[in-house]
Amino acid sequence: MTARTSPRIVIWIGKNREAAKKEFWENLHSIVKDKYIFHGIQSVNKLTSVYLTAVAVNGTKIVRHGDNLIVRVHVPEISNNLMEWEENSGYFFEYDCENVEELRPLVNAKRCQTVGVIDGKEQLKSLIMSGIKGIDRVVDIGHTMDFDLLWEGYDLVSQMSRVVSFTTHR
Repeated sequence: MTARTSPRIVIWIGKNREAAKKEFWENLHSIVKDKYIFHGIQSVNKLTSVYLTAVAVNGTKIVRHGDNLIVRVHVPEISNNLMEWEENSGYFFEYDCENVEELRPLVNAKRCQTVGVIDGKEQLKSLIMSGIKGIDRVVDIGHTMDFDLLWEGYDLVSQMSRVVSFTTHR
């Protein structure tokens, strides 16, 4: 979920999570390894963020990976302050969700605008329709940057159009 191009948290819902995680992270790592230019400062920033997260969020666990291209930080619960952490460059929070209502603290703020999903758009409908302040768009992974005339909850045509009316009085 993100308000920018860098997702902040990967949320796992449903059955077969471990198999899905393995496939997702392996595929993402392969793409990143082939297409990503990694700089030393990114490594330092990720390490700093890991330490800060571990101090701030009890029960945080680092999911081990073979290198530093992707850093996965498993959090034991969802809180609204997760959106305040703005690390990028392959730094991800990860959460195992049993019920979409658990996401309310995270998505009940305007900072959470776009949700990218692989499957499960229907599961989010009840949460979105409950009156939360966040989530303006739910799109498939890989399409979070696609532009549409409905953007962040606004109809751009009506927001940016001027209507001139002529009235005749008799």
